[in-house]
Amino acid sequence: MSLMQTVGVWRNAIQALGAKEKAAFHAAAQQVLDAVEDEWLRRRLEPASQDGFFKWPSTDAPGGAGSIVSEGWVQEGVLGFLGYRAGKTSDLSGSVRQGILKQAFEGVIPPAFPKPYLDQWGDPGTAQRLRKIAESIAAFARNAKRRSEDRLDQAIADWESDLEYLYLEFYVGRFGFGWPSTQL
Repeated sequence: MSLMQTVGVWRNAIQALGAKEKAAFHAAAQQVLDAVEDEWLRRRLEPASQDGFFKWPSTDAPGGAGSIVSEGWVQEGVLGFLGYRAGKTSDLSGSVRQGILKQAFEGVIPPAFPKPYLDQWGDPGTAQRLRKIAESIAAFARNAKRRSEDRLDQAIADWESDLEYLYLEFYVGRFGFGWPSTQL
């Protein structure tokens, strides 16, 4: 599977875990998450090139809508890449958003980013990882507040709710770095 295909499978599993009506599938969805993250870790640890050899590029273009597919282009951060969205235009429930954040904190980040960027995120379950996630979300909220647009009110509320979830679920009693603020 391509990296984008594995991300799609990962996102579907997160959706299943966030849906109470799919409780019968939660164990299977967790197995899928674990398998995808194992594959991401394998790909990240696998040398990109050995003795100058690499997979020769293909010009194969499977059918599509006629638009350019930006597969492999890094145009967004880790959270966006994993499907995290907030606000009125997001179709994610709070439990799905928080499921993405939980996995982003505890799980493997897909090897879709340059190593120096991935290194900023630290290892799964560490203070460095939680801080990066929390700082990112707090920055989203602060930047939206600076824009003073009513249409961003729901996104700000979602981000602040997600920060509270991360704070109570993973920070309290475990880490001691300064928790970020969304205040201007």
